[in-house]
Amino acid sequence: MKILIDHQIFTFQDYGGISRIYTELYKQFQENPDIDVEMPIKFSNNFYLEELKDFDYKNFMKIPHSMLNKLFLKAINDLHTDKKLMQNNFDVFQPTYYNPYFLYLLKKPFVLSVYDMTHEIFPETVSKYDRTIPWKRKLLAKASKIIAISESTKNDLIDIYGIKDSKIEIVYLATSLKLDSNYKTELKLPSKYILYVGNRKGYKNFDTFIQAVAKILNEDDSLQLVCAGGGEFTNEENKLILDLGIGDQIKQIHFSNDKDLAVIYNQAKCFVFPSKYEGFGIPVLEAFACECPVIISEVSSLPEVGENAVKYFDPNDENSIYEVVKEVLSSEEIRKKLVLKGRERAKEFSWEKTVKGYLDCYFSV
Repeated sequence: MKILIDHQIFTFQDYGGISRIYTELYKQFQENPDIDVEMPIKFSNNFYLEELKDFDYKNFMKIPHSMLNKLFLKAINDLHTDKKLMQNNFDVFQPTYYNPYFLYLLKKPFVLSVYDMTHEIFPETVSKYDRTIPWKRKLLAKASKIIAISESTKNDLIDIYGIKDSKIEIVYLATSLKLDSNYKTELKLPSKYILYVGNRKGYKNFDTFIQAVAKILNEDDSLQLVCAGGGEFTNEENKLILDLGIGDQIKQIHFSNDKDLAVIYNQAKCFVFPSKYEGFGIPVLEAFACECPVIISEVSSLPEVGENAVKYFDPNDENSIYEVVKEVLSSEEIRKKLVLKGRERAKEFSWEKTVKGYLDCYFSV
């Protein structure tokens, strides 16, 4: 089978979950003698592409106007992809995001992956110029098959877009993160901390979370909150932190590689994921892989991933977050049990299983 994967996510995402998915798929496809895979990417600043063997692309020098930079990369990569589409020398096409630029040239079936429905469920967080929803609607109608990354996402597709159940296949994701016992990080980490990872905007529910955790921090001045990634704190976040009186107990960590991130997870007393919605929740698997106790919202796809290996709270209830985080922090026995359960739960997810799900879907079309 010949598979053509497009450039979209590698053009616009330097680092993140979706580009990690297709990097891992590409690696696995390369190792399969029955699969011929190609990604027509000429220029990209994506972090993960460096991991691919003999992958011919150029890292494009970043310029101050980053959006202009991305649009320039897109124009070049679109042309390169169009050339491959016109040659028509493949069996199935896999777009990595929702821009339908390829439809006018495509003569073969394509499989659309849907990662979440945040644009539809939280429209207030989306720019009026964002085209994701109309683009997604068009591709959902024309796709030969749709991959949803959780049962929750599949149900959202059926409820919101009326997609037929038979058109959707569920394929769970995995994580590439793992501990390296020989690796010594240069990061300055506190001796005792709660961990928050990634984006803090909107439905990620950071404001409610931090107000709940502030009470715990005020009760224990040896405890800190580490926020890893997600960019600098906004003016509004800094004001909230100041008003809560916890400025000296919050540390923001910027990491540059997966080995550092694994250490950040591993040394935390617990990882808390207070999101109000997730299409899957890869950070939960990351924490499992790094032997970190996990506390998460009991919403959307998260119980599918966490099952009985995590502690749950109501993300809309500040007191619920406080009580559950406090319980885990107060008991080493609970934390050890969560680590053991997380280790077992992590075995249910692998890139091999993900790849098999994608290939089964490709063969079916």
